[in-house]
Amino acid sequence: MQLSIALLLAAGTYAWFRQLAPSVAGLLMAVVFVNASLWEHYRMTHSETAFMAAVVWATYAMRRMTQSTSPRQAALWAALAAALALVACLTRQAGIVLLPGLALALWRSELRRARAIALLTAVSLPVVLGVGALVAWDRSRAEAAGPQGKAYHEFMLDPDSTLAAQVAEGVRLRISEFGRLLLPGMSRTYGRTGQWLNVNVILFAAVTMAVLLGWRRSVRRTADPLLWAAPFYVALYVVWPFDQGSRYMLPLLPVLWLCVWRLIEGWHSRRLTFLAAGAALHAAVAIGLFAGEWDSSPGRQWKELAGVSAQLRQKGGEAAVVGLDVRVAHIVAVQSHRRVRAVKSADQLGPDVEWAITAGSPLSGFDPCNRSAPFCLWQRTAPQMARRDAEQGGSP
Repeated sequence: MQLSIALLLAAGTYAWFRQLAPSVAGLLMAVVFVNASLWEHYRMTHSETAFMAAVVWATYAMRRMTQSTSPRQAALWAALAAALALVACLTRQAGIVLLPGLALALWRSELRRARAIALLTAVSLPVVLGVGALVAWDRSRAEAAGPQGKAYHEFMLDPDSTLAAQVAEGVRLRISEFGRLLLPGMSRTYGRTGQWLNVNVILFAAVTMAVLLGWRRSVRRTADPLLWAAPFYVALYVVWPFDQGSRYMLPLLPVLWLCVWRLIEGWHSRRLTFLAAGAALHAAVAIGLFAGEWDSSPGRQWKELAGVSAQLRQKGGEAAVVGLDVRVAHIVAVQSHRRVRAVKSADQLGPDVEWAITAGSPLSGFDPCNRSAPFCLWQRTAPQMARRDAEQGGSP
């Protein structure tokens, strides 16, 4: 499955670059595809690569829709664009920014206004309905979880910060992500919270200014939905009060490298050398990081976790991973087809957690159920389960 997504992403990225920079589409695709952050998230169970693949193919379909010469052809591409945009939104709701991007691209195009509005409606309506249904389902799940439950959009505001401070930190984080994605060897280099004068942030700010200049040149030359969606996407994550390394800006990696190309395309013979050197350096960093983590990567533990996950799949009740890398929880969640929490210590296990996974360490109040070295599945002891059910008003 992961390999299929990677191939779809590579093909979609190449197809998108072929529309905007055909002479260097292969080289730009290469420099995107060897990025260390891309492969780091590919090895995890995150949604980034699937989301990126859906976004670039949706954008490709949107461009083909606007270039169609017949109503029938335009309708077919509009249907495909709507389906792919909906897939992107169901993967990550942030994909909704494709719609204002498409609206601006159509407004900047040479299409008649009536046709542009019809195409925008044809793509937007199913996407809006689909996302609306997803939001409604998410809210119902939050309400069913009780007072502690939260819908996805309710995480937008940080209760421990003012909106101004939250936005300021969001700007710093996204500036840092641009630099971490574009500069070889800087993917894990960053300043601490609020450190605007950190040398890394200053360097990344210079990179961001270059990207902005390249973006301006790009949108002047072509009316592309993804290029116009990029500011909306960045604005969304400027407000979103979480730091996930370079994860959130990763889907914009093709846009970032197109902006770089617009800056250097006037360098004549040196421009290809620059891209080739960038691809080589990024590849070297990605290989080095992968080799360094080979023995410790949770990705190598899929087989060891399979036995634990298989048994957990058949059980009810809440489950948690204790004292392990959060990626272990992601792997178990995928293998067992259920939600799995990650906690740092047994003290953080709430009374609702019936199943726990550790690296063999015994847990007070839990009995071992399955050992699959180096992991162990534990079930809360029967007396504690009975006491919990009684306190919650259930039958023992």
